[in-house]
Amino acid sequence: EEAQEKRATAALGRQAQDFAGKVPKSETIGSVSVEELSKRIQDRQTSEQHRLTQPGRRPKLVFDSEAPKRTRHPGGGPRFASDFESGNLRMVSKVGAAEYDLVLFADTNTNRHMQWYYFSVYGLKKGETYRFNIVNLRKRSSLYNEGLRPLMYSEKRAKNEGIGWA
Repeated sequence: EEAQEKRATAALGRQAQDFAGKVPKSETIGSVSVEELSKRIQDRQTSEQHRLTQPGRRPKLVFDSEAPKRTRHPGGGPRFASDFESGNLRMVSKVGAAEYDLVLFADTNTNRHMQWYYFSVYGLKKGETYRFNIVNLRKRSSLYNEGLRPLMYSEKRAKNEGIGWA
């Protein structure tokens, strides 16, 4: 297991180095500069390395749509839901202080493809930054590569500021 963790960590390092060496820092990809994208990759690499090298630290299941009794909310953290029309969140694991891995159900009538996501999360702390990794939503060609951002709705912002979907 330790050797496997070291190989995974080394592979992440090679990916970041390969990317950083191929594109000049002054160029942009979509609306994000290569320098910023490189920083994001390094941040992600650091997060993955931390996760892989912490002995005894395993992801904690905090949401399971198929087994609600297994759902836990450690420390009063965020609560997830997808028990509404078109909701497709399968399960969520807490993998860091404010980082969560999300797994989606496959789209209907496909061979394990995922094109979209729809779920709710509440109980977030104001001023806290959270990271949600949708681990099985992977496409080589994605509009996120062109600067697309997730669409979110806040009931509080809609009520207090008149801003619904943003």
